[in-house]
Amino acid sequence: MKKIRFIDPLTSDTFWVTILCMLACLQSPAQKTGASSADETAIKKIIAAETDAYARRDSTLLISFYTDDPVTQSAWNSPDGSFGTYKGFAQIKKNFSDAFRATPQASYKPAIERSEWFFRQLGEGWIWVNFIEKEITSEGKLHTNYETRLMKRESSGWKIAAMFALSDHGVPPHNP
Repeated sequence: MKKIRFIDPLTSDTFWVTILCMLACLQSPAQKTGASSADETAIKKIIAAETDAYARRDSTLLISFYTDDPVTQSAWNSPDGSFGTYKGFAQIKKNFSDAFRATPQASYKPAIERSEWFFRQLGEGWIWVNFIEKEITSEGKLHTNYETRLMKRESSGWKIAAMFALSDHGVPPHNP
């Protein structure tokens, strides 16, 4: 995993993908702003299954929720202030396989509560999703995450094209 302390946002692919998606949201015609309730339900199930596969350390199942698309990537922040990112389906697949081979035992699966769902259709077959995820760790710490998925509809159903997760890592909020 690549750990980086500083990144120039103007040269970051993640930055530009995020900006382009935000601009697409602002310029989408009114009929393309929401997702159908069936799509929302299907996407919520994919996200829950993604989390379950991760907790069970099942890299084959986990990667099956991702699409192999030029924008496929994942990014997250770490407790030490750095962040990690993988770009491309092959890199994400290798990361899951290597990580789960190194620590194959299933991780503690906390009770997870997701709220404040936001769905925005970006065009035919693409939906931007944001939500808040709260979980209590095995040590009893509350973690609150702000998560984003860029979802792509394929013939087999919805797949994750991008996963972004920002966590407070159990640190209380600085603003009320």
